[in-house]
Amino acid sequence: MSLTSLKRLYGNPSDGRGHLSRAWYDANVIQLVLPYPMRLAWNKAQVVKTTQVHRRVAPELEAALRDVWAHARMLMKQKHGYNQTTKFYDKVTLEYLQANGLDLFGGVFNYRKIVGGNELSAHAFAAAIDLDPKHNALGKVGKMPGWVVAIFKRHGAKWGGDFRRKDYMHFEWS
Repeated sequence: MSLTSLKRLYGNPSDGRGHLSRAWYDANVIQLVLPYPMRLAWNKAQVVKTTQVHRRVAPELEAALRDVWAHARMLMKQKHGYNQTTKFYDKVTLEYLQANGLDLFGGVFNYRKIVGGNELSAHAFAAAIDLDPKHNALGKVGKMPGWVVAIFKRHGAKWGGDFRRKDYMHFEWS
């Protein structure tokens, strides 16, 4: 999507001098409680429970992550049987997501340009999320599970794995 289209959809995050507009930020960016604990991709010891996201994207991002959790939970119920406790399923579901890098948070809001480009990134509009950057680096073949991609697409996201310059970690609402 073009920068003009992103601005039309989300407003202009720039103050006109190349910096973030505080007024735009205050009017559009909200705190979203993540449906499951994530870890910073660059500091796995730090747990992330909330993120900053554009208010128009928040419902879809939250729903996509809830569905990722629900799908992983169903996989764990199929693996371990349906007679375990909620606490057990919570534990093994989180362990499964961690083992597959689906809890590695690469960020949502970041006022910056596209890597190697001159236009603002969808992250500058708080309208994108990166998952598991270590195994899905920009320009490299990634390992994002197809079911995760399908969930995000079902919630209106475009996947960076479909872009000309592959970005398997990246999902954006544009």
